Amino acid sequence: MNYIEAQRTADRCICGKCSGNLVVMNNKDGYYLRCVNNCDLKVTGLRRLKSYTQIYLEGGMLPVHISNNIEKKLKKNR
Repeated sequence: MNYIEAQRTADRCICGKCSGNLVVMNNKDGYYLRCVNNCDLKVTGLRRLKSYTQIYLEGGMLPVHISNNIEKKLKKNR
């Protein structure tokens, strides 16, 4: 895994066990992800974070300016 792929995955996912953030580490073989709480990601796996649009469509609470932007984009795509 190269650095860009690892950083994108770290930004979009969290630890499947403890919901901790992921950090990018490197070794002689390249880059890898590690949970900040030292969980074994091979066992626990990753969980993908929800996007603001997913949260909005599920009825979740968002800041007003973000929900307004999502409404504009959804109306434009109809």
